[in-house]
Amino acid sequence: MAGYTRIFDKDAGDRIDAEDFNDEYQLLTAAFTPSGHSHDGTAGNGGYVPFISDADKHNAVETNSTLNQITMSVEASGVAQTQLILQDGKLIPAVTGDVDLGTPANKFGALHATTITTTTLEFLTGAQVNVIHDEDDFASDSSIGLATQQSIKAYVDTATAASPGIFLQSKFVRRASDQALTGAMADYVTITITVEEQSSIIAIATVSGSAENNPGSVLAHIYLDGTTELGSEDTYVTNPIALTTGEVVYGSATMVESTGPLAAGTYDITIKLREQGTDGTALNANLLLLEESA
Repeated sequence: MAGYTRIFDKDAGDRIDAEDFNDEYQLLTAAFTPSGHSHDGTAGNGGYVPFISDADKHNAVETNSTLNQITMSVEASGVAQTQLILQDGKLIPAVTGDVDLGTPANKFGALHATTITTTTLEFLTGAQVNVIHDEDDFASDSSIGLATQQSIKAYVDTATAASPGIFLQSKFVRRASDQALTGAMADYVTITITVEEQSSIIAIATVSGSAENNPGSVLAHIYLDGTTELGSEDTYVTNPIALTTGEVVYGSATMVESTGPLAAGTYDITIKLREQGTDGTALNANLLLLEESA
């Protein structure tokens, strides 16, 4: 034992005094205080301890040189029950599903793992997840299954493609002021729209004629970015006619045009007007843009 050297050395028939025992006891006490010995198998220390347990050996830690493992046991139903086995790179429960990590009241902190494999994942709310589906049509309709990102995207893409009339955005502008016209096309109302993805734009425009009584009329068209004319039909707005009763009948026209699909970007949609005949004057116009879903 480290720190202890025997001094009690008597031959047969020698007298043993109390002082002999006391001195030897003091040496033993000093050897155990404060560091004791390490049981590391070296000279002067104790041998290795392969088994540590309580008095009845029901709660124990045991090393096994043959299997190269350490087992930990606790008492259950009055006998020792092996709970955990530590091997090279593995901490294994002795019985599947018999050992919990933490309790509802006492939980572990952060879990750092490369891979987690489990049969059932249960949350505190009671919801369970035991499978991850990769189904583009969500046919399982499962209450305990998750879906992969790919299957969610495929489902949404399919549903969107099958649902015409769903618009990503809309914009509206109204102008109600007179504008004297000439024989050249001139901008009257413009809306700028930003397309987030490849899609088409539907433009709906209404134009009313002038508030003056003259023989002219207005020619109206819708343009993309000021240069590309949407639609090929000439749209005329006749000037109002003053009746003998003093009432005025206003002329108007409605245009519906579509363009696209357009790449992501920003585009200007414009109502352009020019006089057709003489003294054409625009009174008001409304322009509505709808971006169709891709």
